[in-house]
Amino acid sequence: MSLSWRDSALAVMDQVRVEHLQAGVNDKAQIARAIDAAYPFGERTHYPYKAWLSARKAFFARHGLPLTTRRRRPPDLLDALVTGDRG
Repeated sequence: MSLSWRDSALAVMDQVRVEHLQAGVNDKAQIARAIDAAYPFGERTHYPYKAWLSARKAFFARHGLPLTTRRRRPPDLLDALVTGDRG
């Protein structure tokens, strides 16, 4: 019996997490980035990607991983003018 897209995604995520923990990586953001980089289904479109995102959300919540790992961009000049922020 083959695994569902979601079960396959969870298996990949768990494998990456375990490998990083065994290698001594404890930085949760670094583990989250490694999981995101391990996306196994080719192009990030259609149902496989939706299943990955659903599994990712549950997996990250279960293991305390951050859902976002990118730095937020600093506001640009237009944002500052619109919000009135002069900082």
